[in-house]
Amino acid sequence: MNIDLQARDFQLTDSIESQIRQKLKIVLNRFGHKVRNARVVLSDINGPKGGKDKRCIIKIEMHNLKTIVVDEVTSNMHESISRGSHRAKRAIDKVLNKNRTIDRESGALLTA
Repeated sequence: MNIDLQARDFQLTDSIESQIRQKLKIVLNRFGHKVRNARVVLSDINGPKGGKDKRCIIKIEMHNLKTIVVDEVTSNMHESISRGSHRAKRAIDKVLNKNRTIDRESGALLTA
């Protein structure tokens, strides 16, 4: 599985890169067989003006399932990464659970 990391309008530090790779590794290892590709785009919306403007967009392409996109904006990049990766995990869980429910319902209909 490939993790594509991009930084826009700010300098990507080693600690931020390490954090995003570590968080995504934990999230995606659990679902590795279902995940085809992950892309993370980090940006500073307002530049030096400050405020709630640190954005983390996580796009996860799943095998034979819909693509998941999580967009998180906070005042701190580390917090955006943490919240975004947590939301991505929940979204993957939701998609996979929904897919299992549909499969079970389809199987039940086929055997009835």
